[in-house]
Amino acid sequence: MHPDVERLTHLVPPPAERRPRAWPEVEGRLGSARPEDFKDLVDAYGGGVFDETIWILGG
Repeated sequence: MHPDVERLTHLVPPPAERRPRAWPEVEGRLGSARPEDFKDLVDAYGGGVFDETIWILGG
C-alpha cells in the first residue's frame, strides 16, 4: 500500500468491507493506467465523497 494511503488509514479507518477493483480490466477499458496511490485509495475506501469536500471517483 502506498505510504500516504497507509497513513490515512491510520487517521481515518476505512470501512470494514473492502471491494478491491479489477484494475487491469478498468485500465484496459480506460486505455491508460491509474496511479498506484489512487488505486490503493479506492480499494481501501471505495468511491464517494470524503468530508463533503473530496470526490473519489473509483473505477
